[in-house]
Amino acid sequence: ITIAGAQGSDGQVLTSTGSGVGWEAAGGGGGITHATQWRVNSTSTDDLDPVVNWEVVDTDGYAGITTAGNMTESSGVFTFPDTGVYRIDFFLAVYQNGTDQNAFSTFIETAVDGSTFTEAVRGRNNLGAYGEATNTAVSFIFDVTATATHKVQFKTGYLPSDAIINASTSRSQTYATFIRLGDTNG
Repeated sequence: ITIAGAQGSDGQVLTSTGSGVGWEAAGGGGGITHATQWRVNSTSTDDLDPVVNWEVVDTDGYAGITTAGNMTESSGVFTFPDTGVYRIDFFLAVYQNGTDQNAFSTFIETAVDGSTFTEAVRGRNNLGAYGEATNTAVSFIFDVTATATHKVQFKTGYLPSDAIINASTSRSQTYATFIRLGDTNG
């Protein structure tokens, strides 16, 4: 785009001061630089601490944004590709395969020292009669000031003994979304 005889260059955004327009370096306001979804690809009948068996979504036209690289995951622990403020969403899908009715919990746990995870968010839901399915969604905004120390994992708790955590390798049932909103505040 050419504005008032001047064309912007790579890494610039169009800005307005109220009395005119111009080009400036994008800085932290240049848009989202990371957005990915991961899903659990194997069902479970037990509480998971942490939730494991993750894969990057790869079906149905999925397209993530990975300017600085992708999230990495090892044994249920996620590492961020770049510092910044991230929105983390976790969606747990559960199916009742018996009669054991019980409330259960869904957790997002974060670490700021690389290994000590603490409960950042807890969601609760109830599973009732045979054949009932329910979902729980939780979110957290996490300031990742160092990728070596700031980690996230997901956990379930108090699932009824005959409940099944729904999962699939061809569609997202239990999944997580990571979106980098901007630069770190730290």
